[in-house]
Amino acid sequence: MRKDPNCCPNYNGDIGNPKHLRVVLDRHPGLKIWLQHVGSDGDSIPELWTETLSLLEDYPNVYVDLSITNSILPIEDYEKALVRLVASGFGNRIMLGSDNVPLDIILKRLNSIKSISKKQRAAILYDNAANFLNLSEAERHGH
Repeated sequence: MRKDPNCCPNYNGDIGNPKHLRVVLDRHPGLKIWLQHVGSDGDSIPELWTETLSLLEDYPNVYVDLSITNSILPIEDYEKALVRLVASGFGNRIMLGSDNVPLDIILKRLNSIKSISKKQRAAILYDNAANFLNLSEAERHGH
């Protein structure tokens, strides 16, 4: 769904639906996929959010990042989406994502969420991306 009805007359939102990745993941079971924007914006398009959670459940090599959700959603909705991902057992596959607003704003928002532990926050900020990228211990200690 586009906010500006005059923009992008050929826009097809279904193209971005995470469900389309299933055929690729089934064909290439070792492929790691990184869903940007949590595969949606957290919950305003429920079918995308449901499909994202389903992909995470079905494919342990699917990761998500929080760009968009960590900047434009009201903090309550951002916290709800983040807590839902962690409570669903996907805390080890959430990455930061910082392509929308200045990083200091994103970090302040993440740090304001008290229901996320320091360990979970460290995983979101670095550890999960290091795992996704298969960084060695030497590479991890070099950062």
